[in-house]
Amino acid sequence: MALVVASNMAALNTYNTLKKNDKKMANNLEKVASGMKINSAKDDASGYAISEKMRVQIRALNQDDQNVKNGKSLLFVAHGGIQEIVNNLRTIKEMALNAANDTNTDEDRAIIQKELEQRKLQIDDIASTTEFNGKYLLNGSLQSIYNNNSISSNGYSNYKVPTVNKGKIIPVLNSNGTNDYSFTITEDGIYGLNFHPGASSSNPINCTIYLDCDNVSLKEWYIGNYTNLHIVCLRDNTNIFLDGSTLSNYRDESIITFGKGSKNTLTTSYSTRIRRCVMDDTPVINTPIIDIGGGLTILDNRTIFNNNPGLSIYEETWGPSLKVNSPVIGTKANSQTNANIIIDTKHDDSLYLLVCYDKNDCNVACIGSGVNGSISNIVQKSGTVVVENAHISGEAWFPELYGAGVGGSIGNILYDHIDHWQPNANRTATRSYPASVDDIEDIVSDDEYKDGMIIHTGTKANENIHINID
Repeated sequence: MALVVASNMAALNTYNTLKKNDKKMANNLEKVASGMKINSAKDDASGYAISEKMRVQIRALNQDDQNVKNGKSLLFVAHGGIQEIVNNLRTIKEMALNAANDTNTDEDRAIIQKELEQRKLQIDDIASTTEFNGKYLLNGSLQSIYNNNSISSNGYSNYKVPTVNKGKIIPVLNSNGTNDYSFTITEDGIYGLNFHPGASSSNPINCTIYLDCDNVSLKEWYIGNYTNLHIVCLRDNTNIFLDGSTLSNYRDESIITFGKGSKNTLTTSYSTRIRRCVMDDTPVINTPIIDIGGGLTILDNRTIFNNNPGLSIYEETWGPSLKVNSPVIGTKANSQTNANIIIDTKHDDSLYLLVCYDKNDCNVACIGSGVNGSISNIVQKSGTVVVENAHISGEAWFPELYGAGVGGSIGNILYDHIDHWQPNANRTATRSYPASVDDIEDIVSDDEYKDGMIIHTGTKANENIHINID
């Protein structure tokens, strides 16, 4: 019988020992190569868990450090843009002082003015183009991030604050042999207009701007004397942002006419003035300064405040026995509509109206419907509204703030209460406070309201019908 060697215990022991040593050596080499005592859970399970937690914290701190560096770079870019703006402003001040010197001729001042205008354009260009990683830093688009009172787009049609500066527009003289200029804006954005065509009382100029877009910001619009500006919204719902402009008109014509949609908005981004001075040869005013179209919400999204209201509207009617048949904000005379007016300005005295009404010639309220016209509702949701009457003939009187024109009708008028006072012998003033409810955005047709809101129904100019609901 043959002999068979089934195993070699000495060789197997030697082999197993070699494998163990190889494994230890590989583990030690891994530690040497990585420089870390613990490379996996098998080295030290509890220690590995602690080390991984620390690694996550270290990576987060490294990313925080990188974020700070990126933010620092962004601030450097913004600082560079601001510094250039400051340099331009310093130069503008020097130029203004230089122009005031009587040693300069009119030609010298004209040259200085041209350079000053270029400096202003350069400031606008810096503000509109300074960016970091595609984010514009100085054009106001970041204000909603830091403004706790920023306006939500809920409830408004395609509401979006414009951020792209489209530059200044130049109205074109129409080829009809008259002094009629016009321009059509077809893209959302920020537009400037400085229009001084040399009009006079005997040679007025008409300028019509058509808005065929959703969101447009009117930044620093300055309209020369005796220029009749008319902004016409071609779309049903348009969002207009007023950013430090001065808009004017000298005839019985609306300065802003909104479309027939119910979700138009007028937002103040910086203090703005709208002025209509109807001339003596106009016997009747039949159009509002702001025609609400199918409905209008007035908002205030300012982040910079001064001593001026957000929106000041002046209705200066100096004609003898001039009949006022249309409000400052509302609808034309004889216009029947279901429009609502919502005032949601958040700030005190953000909306200021100055009118020059004689008691015997005023047939409307300051905000509402025209004579023989109708609208649905007026809601003062937030912010206070001030109206001053600067043309008192005979006894002092207070024009109605909200209401329908003579022969007209209105649904409900919602606010809390009104104060009257007389600043001086030639003026009376009225301040209206918002309704004391949390949510009255959606106006309903029934008469059930809470929290002591005052409801005025079927009011006419110079009449007060107060129903106090507890």
